[in-house]
Amino acid sequence: MLGPEDVGQRVVIRRILRDRTGPTGGAAFGDILGVLEQWDAEHVVVRPSDGDPVRVPISEVHRAKRVPPPPPPRPLRSTA
Repeated sequence: MLGPEDVGQRVVIRRILRDRTGPTGGAAFGDILGVLEQWDAEHVVVRPSDGDPVRVPISEVHRAKRVPPPPPPRPLRSTA
């Protein structure tokens, strides 16, 4: 599990989606990949590379871990 010492690191947070049901009738989950901006006793804040920060209550965090940096962009392939 992550903690405040991981702020600034690239992480993935698996959260429980309390307003949804999963495919087997149990809990539904969703992942957020981005930079951990805040971790306190009540919430985490993750900024995805393509959007605004996402605030998640600690009670909805099912799993959380650091992940490696994204791979470098691939060169464009010529169509000629």
